[in-house]
Amino acid sequence: MADYVAEIPGENDIHMKVGDTLRIHFKNSAKFCIDSGDPDAFDPALPAGRTEPAGWWPAEDISKAAKAISDTTIKYCHADPHAGCKPCKTVENGPGTIKVGTGVK
Repeated sequence: MADYVAEIPGENDIHMKVGDTLRIHFKNSAKFCIDSGDPDAFDPALPAGRTEPAGWWPAEDISKAAKAISDTTIKYCHADPHAGCKPCKTVENGPGTIKVGTGVK
């Protein structure tokens, strides 16, 4: 099992396996936007479309990281906390990709 971190802002591509864990480090408050993929492929589910405060999601404690529970490929980016999500392909630094397993659910 491996642990991964996605930096927001600072989209990156992550390739992981079912059973690996993910934490998101919000450098400042931002809305986590998903263009495609299944946010429910993690436990807890990724914070799709929600504004998160600066800090770690889901928690500071690494033992509380989100666990990948099924294959998916998620295209993600971030938006201003007071704005709506728009297609990630229109965002300057996005999208990032989180691929779990084969990516096929």
